[in-house]
Amino acid sequence: RSSLVDAARLGALAPKRSAVRCGGCGCACALTVVEFEGSRRFVSGNRCERAHAFLDGAAAGAGSSADRRQVVPRRDAGRAPNVVALERKLLARFGDVAGAGPRAEARVGLMDALNAYENLPFWHTLLRELGFSVLMPRRDEGVAAAEGLETIPSESVCQPAKVVHARFYDLAGRGARAVLMPRYERGSRCPVSSCYADAVRDSVPLVHEGAVSLVAPTLGAVRPEGIACSEADRAELLASLGRIAPEGAPLGADELEGALEAGLAAQRAFEDAVARATERALAWVHAVPGRHGAVLAGRPYHVDAALSHEVDGVVERLGLAVLPPLGLAGRLRAAREARSGAAWPVSSAGALASPPWKPAKRLVGLARFVAEDPSLELVCLRSFGCGFDALGADEARDVLEAAHRSFTVLKIDDIVDTAHLRIRLRTLAEAVEARDLRVAGEGFSDAAPARTTGGEPAGLGGSAETAVAAGVEDPSTPALRASAQDDKGDRPCASSRDGEGAVPLLGRIGRADLERARVGVNPDVCHTVASLAGRAARLVEADPSVRRLSVPRVCERCLLDALPRLVERACGRAVEIEWEDAWPAGLDAPAPLPAPADDDRPRIGILGNALLCFDAYLNDGLVAFVERLGCRAVLPDPANLFVDDVRYGAQLDAFEAAGVDHVVYLQSFGCLKGHVHARGALHEAARRHPNMPVTVVDYDPEASALNRENRIRLAVAAAHQARAKRPSGA
Repeated sequence: RSSLVDAARLGALAPKRSAVRCGGCGCACALTVVEFEGSRRFVSGNRCERAHAFLDGAAAGAGSSADRRQVVPRRDAGRAPNVVALERKLLARFGDVAGAGPRAEARVGLMDALNAYENLPFWHTLLRELGFSVLMPRRDEGVAAAEGLETIPSESVCQPAKVVHARFYDLAGRGARAVLMPRYERGSRCPVSSCYADAVRDSVPLVHEGAVSLVAPTLGAVRPEGIACSEADRAELLASLGRIAPEGAPLGADELEGALEAGLAAQRAFEDAVARATERALAWVHAVPGRHGAVLAGRPYHVDAALSHEVDGVVERLGLAVLPPLGLAGRLRAAREARSGAAWPVSSAGALASPPWKPAKRLVGLARFVAEDPSLELVCLRSFGCGFDALGADEARDVLEAAHRSFTVLKIDDIVDTAHLRIRLRTLAEAVEARDLRVAGEGFSDAAPARTTGGEPAGLGGSAETAVAAGVEDPSTPALRASAQDDKGDRPCASSRDGEGAVPLLGRIGRADLERARVGVNPDVCHTVASLAGRAARLVEADPSVRRLSVPRVCERCLLDALPRLVERACGRAVEIEWEDAWPAGLDAPAPLPAPADDDRPRIGILGNALLCFDAYLNDGLVAFVERLGCRAVLPDPANLFVDDVRYGAQLDAFEAAGVDHVVYLQSFGCLKGHVHARGALHEAARRHPNMPVTVVDYDPEASALNRENRIRLAVAAAHQARAKRPSGA
C-alpha cells in the first residue's frame, strides 16, 4: 500500500509561511520558514545550520544568543574538555580593582592585547600590588570603542592590532588617565605584536593631546620570568611606572621588587591551573580508543574571544578535546630536550631538511608534538595578511606532512560569516573518523597521503616541477628567459660557482622574477621579500652550482630574515645569504633627467625601502612618470634607507632641506613595520614638515596599477598647487 497521502489530506494541509531575519550570527540571513502541523518545519535562505538552532531557541522563548549558535554535535558532545575556554575564564577573573593607599587615585588601564594577553595575571597583579586602581577593557562595542577604530593608522593591519584602538578608547572613556602597554625589543619578533605601542603613540589623538598617558616601557623580555630577572627591564619599569605615581607617593625599587614577586606568583598559578587542566584533557583523550583532541595553535592572543570566533566551542561540540599551547609548555620543553640534535623531518613537498625559521619554532614544536601522538590534531589560527603567521604555518605544515598527518589552518580576523570555519572543522572531524576506520581495517586502504585543510596547496613550495604542474613555465626555460628580457629584467646569470664567492642577487628585477614568486612564495609575504625570493629561486634553478648569494639588507629584522628559507622552500635547495648593509656600489640607482639651473618645477621626493625606490620595474618606472608629469623626481640617499625605523626621519629632513614639495612613500603591501611606524607617523611628519605632505602608495603585483598612478597624480597635482602659491624666489 502506498505511503503517499491522499488528495483529501493534501487539501487539508495548511502550511504557514513567514519571513524571519536570522539572529544566529552577524550575517543576519533572510530566512523563509514554512511550518506544517506536527512541528514540521522547512527552512530556506540560510547559509549555515545556526538558523535551525536560532529558530529552536526563538520557539522555546529562552536561551542566549550563544545558545542559539550550536553546531550539530558529533561524537561525545558535551563530554570533551575545553581547556581553551577555561584559560579564557581564568583570565576574565582579572577585572577592575580599586587601589589602596596614596596611589589609588591613579587609575591605570591595562591593555590586554597582543603580547600582553597571555601575561595578564602578571601585569594586573603588579599594578594592584603597587596600589594603583586598575581598569580592564570591556568587550562590548560602545561609542568609545567605535571612536577608537577611527584612529587605526593602517586598514590592512591585523585584527589583533585593531582591537587595541577600541580598547584604548574604552579605557579612556571610563576614566583611565594612563594606559600600560609595554613595547618589546624586536629581535626576531613580529613588529606588530612587539612594537604596536609606537603606532598608538603616533596615531591616537588622546595621547598627542595629553588626555591619556601611554605607559610603554621598552622591555627586552616578553615572559614575566625574563622581565623579573633582567636588571635593565626592572629599571625601565621603575622609571615608567614612577612617572604616573602621584607626587606624594613615589615608587621605590624595593616596592617594585615585591610587586614583581607577587606578579610572578599570580602568573605561575594561572599557568599551573591551565597545565593541570590540559593534563586531565590529555588523560581523557587517551583513556578510550577513538577519542581525539585538537591543539588550538597560533599566537597566544588568538584565543581572545574577540578574535577566535568561538572556534574552540565548535571543536568541542564536534567531540574533540580542545588543548591550548600554554598548557603543553612543560611537555614541549621536555620534547625539545629529548630530541636535541635530531634531524628535521623532510617535507613531502621538497627536501627541506634545514632547521625552521626561528620565529616559527614555537609552532613547529607544537606540530612535532602532535605528529607524534595519533590522538591529537593541530588547528592553526592565523591572522589575515600576517607574513609571520603565514611562514610559521608553512613550517608546521612541513612537519605534519612528513608524518602523513592532516593540517588545518584557519584565517581569523574581523569576519562576520564564520560558516567556512565550521565547514573546515567538520572536514577535520570527518577526516579523523575516516582515519580511525582505516586503522581499524574497515575497508580503507593503507595509503595515508598528507592532507591539508585550508591555507595554500601543499605543493606550493615545491621545486620547478611544481611550477610546471601549476601552469607556470620553469624559469630556466628559454621562453621565460625571453619574457624576462622583454620586461627589461636581467636573466639570472651566476658569475660565481662553488668556492668562488657569493653571487650578487640584484640586477634588474623583471616580470619573470615576480611570476616565480607567485608560484613558490607564500602570498602573505610582503612584495619586497617575495620579489627577492623569486629572483633568488630563478638564479639557483638556472645554475645549480650557486651556493651563496649576496643580498643588500633593504629591510632590517623582519621577513627579509626568512629569505634563505623562502628560497629553499621555492626551489628545494638551501643557499647561504651574505648580507650587505649598503646599496651595492656597482648597481647604479636611476637618476632623474638633468635639471637646468633655473628649474622651477615642483619637486617630488621618493621614499621607501631601497629596492622599491631604485628598481624601476618594481616601482612602475616612477622616476620617469614623475618627470613626464612636469615635476622633478628627487631620489633619497641610500645610506638613509638602510635603517630599522621606517619613518626615515633623516631622509625627510634631507628632502625638506632640498626644497621638496611632496613626498611619495613607496611601501610594500603587507609591510609589517609599515603598519607600526610609517602610517602612524604621518601625523608626526605633518607636524614636523607642514609644507611637505607625504602620500603612501602600496606596491603589490595583485594591486591595481591604475590606482597607484591616480594617487601619484594627486600628489603631483598638490605639488603643482603648492609651488604656484609659493612666493616668487622662495
